[in-house]
Amino acid sequence: MRKNSGGNGFMGGLISGYLFDKPTHLNSIHWKPAGNITEIWSQEKVQGKKVANTPVYILTSSDTFSAAEAFAYYLKHLERATIIGEATKGGANPWQYFPLENGFKIAIPIAKAVNPITKTNWEGTGVKPDIETSREKAFSTAYRLALQEAKISTAHPEHLKEIQQKLQDFVSL
Repeated sequence: MRKNSGGNGFMGGLISGYLFDKPTHLNSIHWKPAGNITEIWSQEKVQGKKVANTPVYILTSSDTFSAAEAFAYYLKHLERATIIGEATKGGANPWQYFPLENGFKIAIPIAKAVNPITKTNWEGTGVKPDIETSREKAFSTAYRLALQEAKISTAHPEHLKEIQQKLQDFVSL
């Protein structure tokens, strides 16, 4: 997500469908004009295999924005992913342009994202990483953590040897 500036907020529900065994409430959008609420849940049925017990690492930067931040925020607070990198940009609330006189327009929030766990969102503050590092070092940090996790969960001697060698490579860098 380091260079992801957003997109469709419901995409996180699709991707999250692979990361949870059962439907999980991810976020809610409270629409100001209509007064209704749209709930975003992980998708129940997905094509392919679910990986609900596989560690997830999300890499972020100060360029991560909007729907990409949403994905990081709800997986962080559901304790389903470790966020590694920089704090994100801080755009949580949907907005809309409204015309003004003389060809000007103004962007005004028309809804508020509300996380079911924190009861707030990342607007203006961004998503704070669990492990803060530069965007350039985020991948190697996540890779080292994934190797350490694999070392704990692997009993196969050849796999352990390969993992240990890769971890040694980090020490010699």
